[in-house]
Amino acid sequence: MIRRAVQVALLSLAASLTCYAQEAPPVPELPSVMAPARPQKPKMLRGSVSGTVYCTDTNLPARLAHISLVPISKDGGGRSYRGDSDLEGRFSIGNLPEGKYYIAAELLGYVNPLTRWLGFGRKAKSDEERRALEARVTTVYVTANQVATVALRMERGAEISGTVLFDDGSPAVGVHVTLHPKEKSPDSADDMTRNVVEYMEYADQTTDDRGRYRVLGVAPGEYKVSVELSTTSGEREQNMFVTMVQTSQLGNLAVYLGDTLRAGKAKTTKIAGGETRADADITIPLSKLHTIRGRVVVKSTGEAPPTGAVRLLYADTREVARVAMAVEGDFEIGYVADGSYILQATASAEPLPKVDTDDDNADGFVTGMGVFQLAGEEKTGPGEIGVLVHGDMSGLVIETADPVAPKAGAATETSSVPAEPDTEQGTGSNTPPVTLPVPPQ
Repeated sequence: MIRRAVQVALLSLAASLTCYAQEAPPVPELPSVMAPARPQKPKMLRGSVSGTVYCTDTNLPARLAHISLVPISKDGGGRSYRGDSDLEGRFSIGNLPEGKYYIAAELLGYVNPLTRWLGFGRKAKSDEERRALEARVTTVYVTANQVATVALRMERGAEISGTVLFDDGSPAVGVHVTLHPKEKSPDSADDMTRNVVEYMEYADQTTDDRGRYRVLGVAPGEYKVSVELSTTSGEREQNMFVTMVQTSQLGNLAVYLGDTLRAGKAKTTKIAGGETRADADITIPLSKLHTIRGRVVVKSTGEAPPTGAVRLLYADTREVARVAMAVEGDFEIGYVADGSYILQATASAEPLPKVDTDDDNADGFVTGMGVFQLAGEEKTGPGEIGVLVHGDMSGLVIETADPVAPKAGAATETSSVPAEPDTEQGTGSNTPPVTLPVPPQ
């Protein structure tokens, strides 16, 4: 009886605990700390463009052509988009923001009207140039979540070819060939840049082992053809900065169609769409070119300035023929044709930066120290002398004004030399300086 009473008591206690547990009020939950919601970026609406490219001369698909889409905007900004056509000439480019685009195809031998637009900066384009481009280029409007369909037709470009030889009959191998569109009267060098010939960016622009060249995909027009050669000396220069000038556009020797060194006297070649001209031959008259050596001195002291820049100008038009550097007063200009010239010099109170080549490095690593700023003509005034060249000349002396001492803290990590103006214009004094970088140490 006692055991049964104990069991009943335990069962009653368990039942009461269970009941208590069920009736106990719930423990209140602590409020959770919510992270602030991130602002959602507006989703850019995008669409796509698809189509087919054909060649007008064959009426067949343009296979493996490059397709370019360029946003149309006044500031010229925005990313360009590219794609490729397949073996049937079909293409599709997706994930495009809404808006209006220029669209063009690119294939070796065919004219691409967007080449100069893409290659030389769209921000420089004027409203007139944009309208002219729209008249020649297909445009397409991209709408969100839709596919715009367009058909492109490629015009066969012209071809200009020829052979470049030295006057001893040997081929000029690996020299750069450039076409210059003939312009009536460009207002500035920028205008010449914007009117660059529209040939394919990957077209062959150098001569082969026999001096031959072919420029493909040329737009119809009239052109001057030129080749450029480095005038660097075969001897090692004491300062690599001089070599840098000689191997730049400032120091290069340019020879034009008609075997002349003057752009104003160059022959032109006129070509129609799809036409082939194979007679643009150039002979480089090395045997008729001469070397001029001289010295730049400061008029007040008769001493040579640490550095100077010398420009050789054609006497009749004052267009720049060549540019050279004078180190400790001495200068040399090679490959000068017969004629009447003006030698013009400007001095600097600063020495050239020390630039050396590491001979232990197979890649010819260049190191440099120092900064250099050549005073402009507006500060010191150039010295000038006239020369009549019929052979090699030496002992020439050019007196120039005292160089302006550099201002403290005004030095930069670039070196400036007088700019070579556009040879098509024949103007020299108003062109801005061209800067050449000094390699870091």
